[in-house]
Parts: sequence; C-alpha cells; structure tokens
Amino acid sequence: MKCLVAIPKSVLLVATILTLILVPVLWKPVFASPGIAKVGTDTSGTGNASPLSFSHTLVAGTNRLVVVSVGIENNGNYDVASVTYGEQSMTKAVDKATGTTGYIYLCEIWYILEANLPSNGAKTVTITGSGTASFDMEINGFCAEYTGVNQGAPEATNGVSQTTGATITNTISPSNNAWVISAVGSGNTGSFTHGSPQVEVRDFADASSAFAVAELRGASGQTSLSSTFSTTVNRLARVCASFTEVVAGYNLNLHVMDWDLADAIANAYVTMNNGTDYLKVSDSNGWANYTGVSGTVTVNVQYYGFWVNGTFSVTMDSDKTIDVQCKLYDVTVLVQEGVQNAYLTSANVTVYNSTSVQGNKITSGVTGNNGQVQLLNLPNNTLTFTQYGAASYSLVIGNTTQLVSSENQTITLTANQNNVSTNNNYSIIAFAGMTIPLKGGFVTRRLKKKRNKDMECEKKRSHKTSGKSHG
Repeated sequence: MKCLVAIPKSVLLVATILTLILVPVLWKPVFASPGIAKVGTDTSGTGNASPLSFSHTLVAGTNRLVVVSVGIENNGNYDVASVTYGEQSMTKAVDKATGTTGYIYLCEIWYILEANLPSNGAKTVTITGSGTASFDMEINGFCAEYTGVNQGAPEATNGVSQTTGATITNTISPSNNAWVISAVGSGNTGSFTHGSPQVEVRDFADASSAFAVAELRGASGQTSLSSTFSTTVNRLARVCASFTEVVAGYNLNLHVMDWDLADAIANAYVTMNNGTDYLKVSDSNGWANYTGVSGTVTVNVQYYGFWVNGTFSVTMDSDKTIDVQCKLYDVTVLVQEGVQNAYLTSANVTVYNSTSVQGNKITSGVTGNNGQVQLLNLPNNTLTFTQYGAASYSLVIGNTTQLVSSENQTITLTANQNNVSTNNNYSIIAFAGMTIPLKGGFVTRRLKKKRNKDMECEKKRSHKTSGKSHG
C-alpha cells in the first residue's frame, strides 16, 4: 500500500492562477462572396422635355439594385426633382452641374434597393425635372439592374465639373470588389473613352451634347476614375457612386486560452449569438470555428458549468481570429495534517465543480515531497477540494470548498481525521502502516511509549511459553 508521509514544513509554493478574459488579436480582412453581377437588359431613353419616360424589365435575383443615370443639357439652372421605377421612388446618390446660369450640363445617379422594388416584369422609368426647361434641352437616362449588392447607401460618391481639359476625373476609393457606376456628360456633341479597367455601357451623342455611362466591375485598389472627351470641350460633368457587394458571412475563429495564453483549453462550451445561440465545444487545440458569420455578434465561454469570461461583441466585417483569454487559474495546493500542521506527501487532491462525485471532477493531482501539488486551469469560482489517501479514491482525508479568485493564489488544505471516521489524532499516517514523526518530541515519545509497551507484552508471552515447556 502506498503510504501517506508527513514532512516538516519548509517552503510555501505560490499558485499561478490563469484568469480568463477576451483579447481580440490577428483580425485579418478577407473578402469572399459571389460578388455583384449584372442581370437583365440595360435600357435607355432620350428626349427634349420633362418628364422623360422609358421602359426597363426587372428580372429575378437576390440583393438587387437598380440604378438610373441621368444627363441633362439645359440653358439655365435645372435639377432632377424625382426618379421613379415602376412607380416606386428612387433615391439620389450624387449629382453635379457645371454651373447655375447659361448653358449647364447636369449629371446625376439614382438607385433603388431590393426592399422597395416592384414586382418583376416590364417597368416604367420616369425622370422628372425641376426648373425652367429651355427649348433646346436634351435629357438622357440609362437604367441597369444588379444582384449581390449590399443593401445600403453607396459607400462613396464623387462629383466634379470643368470647362477646360478633355479628361475629367473622379477621386474615389472603393472597397475591394465594389462596383462603381459613373455618368459623364459634355455640352458639345462627341464621344467618351474611359480609363481602364472601366467598361463603357452607354455612349450617346445628342444634337448638341453627349452622355456616357461606365462601370468599374470589381474594384481592386483604384483611387481615381476618368473619362476623356473626343472633341472640343466647353463644359464637362462627371459623377460616380460605389456600391459594395453583399457578403454571405465571414469566418470567426475563436481560440480558447488560459490567462497567460500558454494553454489551449479543450472541451470549453463556446456560445456565439447573432440573434440565435450557436454552441460549439472547443477541440483538443482549443478552437471553436464558425463560418458564415455577419453583423455584430456576442461571444461567451463556459467551462465545467462556470462562465469564465465576460460576454464581448465582435463586428464581423472581415474574417477574424480571436484569442479568448479566460479566467482559468493555475493554483498551488498545500496539504497538511490537522494536529501538527505537517505537510502530507502522496495525498490525492481532486477538484470538483460541485459535490465530490466523478461526474463533477475537474482535475486532480498528488502532492510531492513538499506536500504541494499544482492544479492547472481551475475556473474562477467556489470549487470543492477533496483529499484522498494516496492516488486511490477509497479513503477521504479532507473535504472543503475554496474560492479560486486571483492570480498566484496558494490554497492550504487541512486533512481532517473526522473524514476517516476515527478519533486517533495520528490516523492519517497510521492507516498506511507507517508511523513517521511529524514534528517535536511529543509524537516521538508516544511512539517510544508504544514500542516499550509492545516489548513488555512480548516478554510476558515468552515467559509463559518458557514455563510451559519447562514443566
């Protein structure tokens, strides 16, 4: 039988407690989605009066966007009061005019999102002006439909005008994969070419003006978009609007760790909530990985029934990897007997999250020659510490609850003889079949007295045996 030995007290070891909090690190943006695409057939209209109407057919899709680009040449100040699509109001994204008096050229971009679109099929686009239309006003419109578009306002817009120089440039910084719609017009008739990688989708020479539309299909670091006019320049206006793609979701990789980020924590219950709880159990390397996550989500971690971190929020605008640093403590436990406070070696210390049954066990360890054992990654809570004789669980020599609460915590446990159902103050060492002095002469004298008594008994037995044989 393995013995439990009492060693004189010398050094107290300190507990290193690993506490769980959440620290976000390594946030790396990744853009991965089906992207924006054109659907249906582009249409356009031209005229000399307001309102201008033309037809466009809306086709099926998800996360749709319809854009109407407008170009107007007029003698006198003029504006666009409204644009409707299938009798549904559109929203102005950007406008720019070359002036307010004399002949002016005006460019505008209007849009409507999925939630406000009418039913599929042929629809009428109606552009209504505001101001006094001159007899020679020229008005042009262009309509296109897109899918896979983020359902919000354009992320960026820009409008510029000039009266000299054939090349006109918008300064804009679209996000990766965004589509930028540009409309450009001139007070003279002619045509446009557009800086790469833009794609021209409309170029119309009217009687005395020109109008064009171009698309940047998936931005990748551009900061300026330009168009160059082919003939004499009297006035140019150019506008653009950047629309971002809808992202189905990003990857959220959570790495459950201890306080000093040294140990990965397996079998922790990680809950991610974006309106609904999504529970994962961390794997053997501490990872709980989610895919298709969007919006703002909350995260918390439970370990052996205890919440070991405060709930924190993550805005999922890219793939993210987060080290979840938790309130899990490394604790040094010192075990001593209750009479002389001597340290006990080979004592099994087991920690439970509730009552002392195997189903509640968190961890265990056996004390060394200094009476101490280090127990790793204990939750920040009140736990049950049960002490057993040696490695087995058959003999309970101590049981108490302790609050694990701080870093570098040392917990001292006293082995209580009442837990072995005996009144013998030294039963803790006697059960193992060994008697080792704990400290001082008191124990030694008791042991000597017992040995002397045993010797007297042995002499009496010898004397009796001798007398019988002699007779």
